[in-house]
Amino acid sequence: RNFSMPTVSNLVTKQTIEIEKNETLCDAFERQGLNFPHGCLAGVCTACIFEVVEGLENIFPLSGIEKKTIENYQERNPQAKEQTLRLGCRAKIIGDINFKK
Repeated sequence: RNFSMPTVSNLVTKQTIEIEKNETLCDAFERQGLNFPHGCLAGVCTACIFEVVEGLENIFPLSGIEKKTIENYQERNPQAKEQTLRLGCRAKIIGDINFKK
């Protein structure tokens, strides 16, 4: 394990991978030949939405488009209002995180 690279762990699939700093989950999984479900890669379709379980402080703050997309998603899915959600195509990771997807 390269200790200079953060790790991201999907608590549902039990996959853990190393991620480059400032890389998105979609990019990191693709770079390693792994599947991370996604759609538009532009931050509007929510196919890549994930729940942050630990490490929110290790993700860049929400961009405008990401914030609007997540708010719209939570309006349509009231059960998701209490979840800390981010988009795999937009959220840039700078440290270790645990997530559910």
